Amino acid sequence: MKHAVHGKITLNGEIFNFDDGVGYIETDSGYSFPEGYTWIHCNDFKENCSIMAAVAKIPFYGLNFWGCICVVWLDGKEYRLATYKGVKIIRCEHNIIELKQGKYRLLIEANQRDAHSLAAPQLGKMSRMIKESAACPAKFLFTENDKVIFSSDSIYASYEYMM
Repeated sequence: MKHAVHGKITLNGEIFNFDDGVGYIETDSGYSFPEGYTWIHCNDFKENCSIMAAVAKIPFYGLNFWGCICVVWLDGKEYRLATYKGVKIIRCEHNIIELKQGKYRLLIEANQRDAHSLAAPQLGKMSRMIKESAACPAKFLFTENDKVIFSSDSIYASYEYMM
């Protein structure tokens, strides 16, 4: 969710240096993206933090339910909020994700702008078009028993919303 990046790329004679950069790698071996979902990731904070949250309509034996997987990685500690851990999806709207699990609450407000079309899997083929913002402003508030343990914003959150 937050790893060191070193190296450079030369494009059209111009050198782009990524030394001392920060990266994020995600894998997905699925056959199709969910019918409806929202996803956000950001690791561009002054604090040592990385946050990823996804809420999706999950098909399950002919039925559908809304599920969630979320990780707040803060100063080397992982907080996982997930359907299988009892998370409640309080809100999932175009620009807001609000989750609650036990004593933890996460509120994310994203301002998706300048979204770009991106091919996505549908029935095993890259035939569906989605909109993704590789860098959009977002605010993050993470609390434990209503006490703020992380609050920050960034202009470099990656965000997708397809409902």
